[in-house]
Amino acid sequence: MQSRNIPGNGVKMLLKIMIVDDESIVRKDFKYMIGCADEAYKIVAEAANGKEALEKFNEHRPDVVITDIKMPLMDGIELAECILRDSKETKIILLSSYAEFHLAQKAIHLGVHAYLLKHEMDSVILFDYLNKLFEQIGEERKIERSKTMIQLMQSNMDAEAEQELLDKLDLTILKRSFILIVFDIEDEHESEKKASMTVPVLSEREFSSIIGDHMTGPGLWELMQMAEREYVCILKADGAAGESQMMQEVRTMVINIQASMKMKHQMTAAVAVSGLSSPGESISGLYRQTAAKLKYKVFYKGQAIVTGIPPESSGLSGLTLQKTTLDRLKHHFYQGEYEQVQVCLKKLLLDHTVERQDLTMLNKAVDGLLLFVRDFVSERNRERADQYDPYKMHEEVYRLGSVYKIYDWFLILFDKLRQEYNHKYCLKVLKALHYIHTHFNKDIGLEELSRVMEVSPIYASLLFKKEVGETYKSYLAKHRVHTAEALLRTGSYKIYEIGNMVGYQTTAYFCRIFKQITGKNPSDYEYRSRE
Repeated sequence: MQSRNIPGNGVKMLLKIMIVDDESIVRKDFKYMIGCADEAYKIVAEAANGKEALEKFNEHRPDVVITDIKMPLMDGIELAECILRDSKETKIILLSSYAEFHLAQKAIHLGVHAYLLKHEMDSVILFDYLNKLFEQIGEERKIERSKTMIQLMQSNMDAEAEQELLDKLDLTILKRSFILIVFDIEDEHESEKKASMTVPVLSEREFSSIIGDHMTGPGLWELMQMAEREYVCILKADGAAGESQMMQEVRTMVINIQASMKMKHQMTAAVAVSGLSSPGESISGLYRQTAAKLKYKVFYKGQAIVTGIPPESSGLSGLTLQKTTLDRLKHHFYQGEYEQVQVCLKKLLLDHTVERQDLTMLNKAVDGLLLFVRDFVSERNRERADQYDPYKMHEEVYRLGSVYKIYDWFLILFDKLRQEYNHKYCLKVLKALHYIHTHFNKDIGLEELSRVMEVSPIYASLLFKKEVGETYKSYLAKHRVHTAEALLRTGSYKIYEIGNMVGYQTTAYFCRIFKQITGKNPSDYEYRSRE
């Protein structure tokens, strides 16, 4: 005898069968044929009529019921109707001594899975049907189990409630140690395919085939599609191997899977791998921890395999270093020293963040760069400043997926800004604009501004108005008000707080200047933010 497994996970599956016939010799014949078959089939009950069969069905809950049609007390048709009303997943095989067309029609209408004639029945015909039902039930159980597992991993159950559910659903294999792998799949040519209306899809069957081709070490227990681009594998831990050996085998397997996906499907996969689970550990908690590791794929140049989360190590010293580098980048950009800009950008995005794998530092670096770009454009053409909205551009930047692509994106952007804007103003005016943008919340006098521009106060005033088109005081007031508008839209501050933040000592004066420039009152923004 040989055992058989549920499709897809290697877990042994038993098909429970009940035989119903009023002739004992027929029941003995079925018991003999099935008893000589493999251990995947087991007769759990037998009955001589429909009424007795219904009682035994409720007691044993068989997967398959093989029943005669004509029997005393309750016939096979009525029995099938009662069973399927209560348990639609149960498979029914009806037996008859006659080829009666109206009975066959009724059986099909009820949803019976096979209608066989007794005098034609032999072991070959019987197991042809049983084997088909075995595959069908196995596939149904696999689908149902996957649905349950997905719901379980996406739930917020505590570990104790999870364990109770695993016992109830006969998923006790997950109470032992296992390794969980999360795949985040991307198409290398997705943008081109979207443009041509071709949607890139890697089906579960295709992905399962790739996994099967490279499965080594710990065996696959379950493969689930959590979302359109996310797959989760659960691997059974190999008790004979140590954890370090298993993790090395998993890493080799993942590398081979990534290579196969890229070669056969032009798709890449960022992969997060859990450690070896502890018995009784929360599955949903382990899944969330493992999926969270995928955020760190941004620090990888090629296809990522993330096995751990580095500690947040930036601290005050790291953020101070980052601010210093950003200030230097701004200074070099205003001075037209573009080679130094590239050096600072590399330090800011690659050297500082990749070495530490620090998401906080990366976010602050990107936000600082985007705000600088917005301010730089605003200094030269306020009408175009909205095109460089840092919040919209933030989404665009992070869709790139890799800090190396983000670095290239900023290089291209800075080169574009250099070519487009830096010829508009002379270096002295650029210095004045930069100073205003970094000190707008303080009182800036003409003497102070002339020292920044390294010219006399009279020449500073004339040069600024000639190139910018308005006096520095007018420009300063507009910049303060536009900054105040952005703060008001957040709804996070009171009007008097914002007035103080942008450099006005009294709220009344702030409101008067605000109204002169925008035609609105600050309270209009405050009211809308509350709505």
